[in-house]
Amino acid sequence: MIASVLGLLTLVLAPLQDGEVTQRPPLGQHLRDIDEVSTAAGLVLDDEGNVWVLEQQLGRLLLIDADGSRQVLAEGLRSPRDLALGSEGRLFVSEAWSSSVSRLGPEGELELSFGSGLLHRPQGLDRVGDRVYVADRGRHRIEVFNQSGEHLFGFGGHGTEPGQFIEPHDVAVDSEGRIFVSDRGNSRLQVFSAEGEFLRSWGDWGPFPGLFSEPTGVVVQGERIYVADSGNHRVQVFDPKGELLDRFGLHAIRPREGVGFLHYPEALALSPDGELAALAEPVVDRVQLFCRTGGTPEDDVRRQAQGLARPSAHYGMDIEIAGPYLALSEPESHSVVFYVNSMSEPIRITRVSGLGTKTGLLSGVGGMDFEREARDLWVCDPSLRRLSLFRLRGSEEEEIGFDALKARFVKSVDLERLRELEMGAVLEAAPEPVALDRDGSGRFFIADRRNGCVVVLGSDLGFIEVVGAGVLAHPTGLAVSEDGERLYVADEATGVHCFAGKDWKHRALEAGGSGPWLAPYDLAIAPDGALFVTDSGNHTVTAFDAEGEWLRSWGGAGLERGQFYKPRGIALDQRGNLTVVDHANHRGQTFTPEGEYVGIFGLRLYTRLARYPHLKDKPADSGEGEE
Repeated sequence: MIASVLGLLTLVLAPLQDGEVTQRPPLGQHLRDIDEVSTAAGLVLDDEGNVWVLEQQLGRLLLIDADGSRQVLAEGLRSPRDLALGSEGRLFVSEAWSSSVSRLGPEGELELSFGSGLLHRPQGLDRVGDRVYVADRGRHRIEVFNQSGEHLFGFGGHGTEPGQFIEPHDVAVDSEGRIFVSDRGNSRLQVFSAEGEFLRSWGDWGPFPGLFSEPTGVVVQGERIYVADSGNHRVQVFDPKGELLDRFGLHAIRPREGVGFLHYPEALALSPDGELAALAEPVVDRVQLFCRTGGTPEDDVRRQAQGLARPSAHYGMDIEIAGPYLALSEPESHSVVFYVNSMSEPIRITRVSGLGTKTGLLSGVGGMDFEREARDLWVCDPSLRRLSLFRLRGSEEEEIGFDALKARFVKSVDLERLRELEMGAVLEAAPEPVALDRDGSGRFFIADRRNGCVVVLGSDLGFIEVVGAGVLAHPTGLAVSEDGERLYVADEATGVHCFAGKDWKHRALEAGGSGPWLAPYDLAIAPDGALFVTDSGNHTVTAFDAEGEWLRSWGGAGLERGQFYKPRGIALDQRGNLTVVDHANHRGQTFTPEGEYVGIFGLRLYTRLARYPHLKDKPADSGEGEE
């Protein structure tokens, strides 16, 4: 069955000739939704309306027919991110956790794996002729192989200059051999010759037509370049010189809203005849299909709305609580929002930083650490490879109210420079900090996604040691005990780990009653030593005792009290309760350490069922029971 379907796909994916698209109506009419695709990643679309899609966290390749039936074509893939059709019915799949590309045969069997040792977190890929092009998100490069896995050449490197990248997400090649790269961290599209020489780029950060917010998937078909503009929740279409031709999709407002409304689209595919488009939305586990339309009045209204778009600002993934203060990352605005957390719900008091590469600004926003007495906030910026320190003015006794000038920048630590001076012998590349915590002596513990370890700095920011090298692969969160004797790390690829004692003896923690870890993200340690872990893949929080033994898990996918969708950051407040960033539900929830629901805050439509559980069966726009 797999062989026959792969053969059919080979026939229907013949390239569209240049100019064939120009006279037809634009894409943008919603066709159908495909739900329950776990962390939908790369996809391929054929003329029959069949979708080949990767499930990132489950490590599977699915074939979804036009009638909705599903077949598993491959399993056991390690965080697959993208796929491309090769010759003779083969498929190429990028696997982030194995840092390699797999070539699958006509029966779905593994024929060979290549790129290991050269790639680090490969993301998007394309295959044209005998060449396989890979966007290497971890090393900020494009690497080119032949179909036999032989490395031909590569180009790029970390940075903001022409020809450099910050986390390139996808790559596509046109009929002339020009290479188009979605430079996600720099919010632009770059174009290169067939030999990797820089030709041009277009775009910048912003919500308006022609601008981007974290561009992801890119597809070239004829003389049109389609770009999934993830942070702006849309697709934009350009000519090869960067002139905007069309756009479609609107930001979803209601929970799980589909029917043409998008929520962080990441992967994009077109059918060979250009009549269908498919978009993967991993944050809501969905794929949406679009077809061509003649330009209805509804489409005109949507295009006008897109022209008036403003950047959305949802809660990010990371949280920090100290005393009466709560800080939440807001990656879409490249800032951290500070709240006073002593009322029934947090009250916003200031915003820290904004987009930029100069000191005092942020490009990426990762974990944070707030020292209450000094009122100092340290923020990780993995994109710029640095730590930034901000300080709150005033005092806790001041009247609560928003003050845009309440926080000021103090200094930054350039981790690339620090590696050159002190860490070059132990780290392959400059650290990319994604999480931060400090022990009682002031030591800094920094989760480094680039080198797969924890970097320990002294209170004077001098290098001390590296922990977890060879055990960790892609750490996302960490927590250290006050005495500095226990270090816990959440790693998307390898699970949850404890390092204890002066020699950092290692122990892996099992997920217990919640099943195997799918995507552990963050941790918090209680004063009695209990540990709490969020698992984005399982939509749960798991509790352990001070000895690392499983106590309980709670959660599950949903919008009701105690339910989550892709939970991320977690922190303990001054009352001893836990606050969880319910990321894909755009809200925060508070629980006792035993998992009992305490309260909720966030967007009205996403908090409604938790606030008013008696309205479970009533429409969200009824207004009944709401203040």
